[in-house]
Amino acid sequence: MLLNSISFLPLLYCLAFGAGGGSAVQQKTECGERIERSLVSATAHHKRLVVKFGASWCAGCHELERFLLSKPFQDSMGRYYDVLCIDYGEDIIQKESPDYFAKHKHLEVPGARTWLKRHGLKENMPEIAILDEQGKAVVCYEHPYQGAQSWERFYYPPDREADVSVALKFFADGNPAMNKKDLQNLQRDITQKLRRHR
Repeated sequence: MLLNSISFLPLLYCLAFGAGGGSAVQQKTECGERIERSLVSATAHHKRLVVKFGASWCAGCHELERFLLSKPFQDSMGRYYDVLCIDYGEDIIQKESPDYFAKHKHLEVPGARTWLKRHGLKENMPEIAILDEQGKAVVCYEHPYQGAQSWERFYYPPDREADVSVALKFFADGNPAMNKKDLQNLQRDITQKLRRHR
């Protein structure tokens, strides 16, 4: 009888506090759930996930989002990457433009800042990260590729030839399965944008 009573103790503990020990369990945020769902889908199709963080008032964020969702990018990179766009930082403009903030604050995805901090990313505007199958940020603005200088980031639209090289390295390092021909197609599309931007 004593042995039977003891055997029920772990079960009673789990029922009372949960299998993770109660407060030790991290609550999922909306941002985390969106990323998790997208990551599961990307992994199922043998892809990695590109997550772009931005805000409605950020012109550069919109440029980058249009590029990631454009047909040229999807044609060359769609077999390697799924893309998820997350809005955060709407409150940054609250003091400067309270009316604008009031109209757009609903776009803020709860938990985005927490996710960035937890994964060692800074609150850049925009921020872009490539996640591997385990959800680790293997490439982002803070370390775009092996041996890069601190100022070398993937900007879009590109202002100079060096930006094109950084962009290519960014996506090539983000997925080791990258095909050279697809990378050349991406280079062609970004270079054309550079010429039009000038």
